[in-house]
Amino acid sequence: MDLQKCCIIGTGQHLIWSCFAASGPGQIVVIDGKINSRVYQDILQENVRPPVHQLKLRRGWVMQQDNDPKHTSNSTKE
Repeated sequence: MDLQKCCIIGTGQHLIWSCFAASGPGQIVVIDGKINSRVYQDILQENVRPPVHQLKLRRGWVMQQDNDPKHTSNSTKE
């Protein structure tokens, strides 16, 4: 299988957001353009709960992210 033909989607600025667990992968969200704290918060608001239910995760799941400023802003932490 040709990796480039199979797995590369377009060119330009895209953010791919997804989640995974021992029980499998969650949905993949492709976001075009630049992301700020508010956009990132909207992505989380719309896309965290469905995979938590889909993957049958219990209360002990942990969300991890890097220290990008949009991830660590005060409004995102709230």
